Amino acid sequence: MLATTAIFDTVEHARDATRKVRYQVRMVTLDGTELRTGGSYAGGANRQNNSIFIKPELEQLQKEIAKEEKILGQEEENLKSIQEGLTALLKLWRLLSPKESKLVFRNKVCTLLINKLANKLKNSKHF
Repeated sequence: MLATTAIFDTVEHARDATRKVRYQVRMVTLDGTELRTGGSYAGGANRQNNSIFIKPELEQLQKEIAKEEKILGQEEENLKSIQEGLTALLKLWRLLSPKESKLVFRNKVCTLLINKLANKLKNSKHF
């Protein structure tokens, strides 16, 4: 009967071992919590305490979400700055007359700046 069942002292140890064997072996703890093949679990000394299986994973996922949201906020601010810079440079570029010698140089400078900002936008992590 215990041929494919492993017994552990704590739920944490059973959960860790179950993951290592890819949920192929039935695990049981001393308090009666059972982690079945496939990953489902049942029983235990306290039904409310069964959240111990998912609580660490949930906390880790929440941390990862918070980190990714922070990165996303920074990237959105970066994108907004780039877009504002491009808009300002495009307005300036349109005002320049290529027929006037002094403005030709400014036109080229603005074009280089536009290209630089466009490349920065292109190379941004999320675009």
